[in-house]
Amino acid sequence: MLKNLFATSPAVINRILVAILSLGAVATTLGLESSELKRPADSCAEGMVSRLYFGQATPVGAVTSAQWRAFVAQSVTPRFPAGFTELQAQGHWRDDRGTIVEEETRIVEIAHDGASLSRERVRDVAAEYKTRFAQQSVLVTQFQSLQCF
Repeated sequence: MLKNLFATSPAVINRILVAILSLGAVATTLGLESSELKRPADSCAEGMVSRLYFGQATPVGAVTSAQWRAFVAQSVTPRFPAGFTELQAQGHWRDDRGTIVEEETRIVEIAHDGASLSRERVRDVAAEYKTRFAQQSVLVTQFQSLQCF
């Protein structure tokens, strides 16, 4: 194997050495030893992250900031009082006629335990938004995560 490594061009070997040294420098800077790099912190737990994508265009105009704040206060916060994150984005999607549509979008990301009650609450938030703002759909993505505080 070493024979193959030395047969590699000097530029590739330099890149490999820089990468190895960089990783060591990061670990040293962070004050981490090799055993700490391999295991998560004691305050970590497995859970789930749910992301909800809320288009802001409605049949009667865009959802106003006041309407959004009221929705969050009445629908999201009571279901997830431990916290969540809001992001503003620009959404792109194709409508039934094949036209590309762009619209302002709000993303709510919620880290939770993944229990059926939590997932049900996520679905309830999406359903409430669809009803309140006459939306065709709300995209919900969910994935397993390691949550460390």
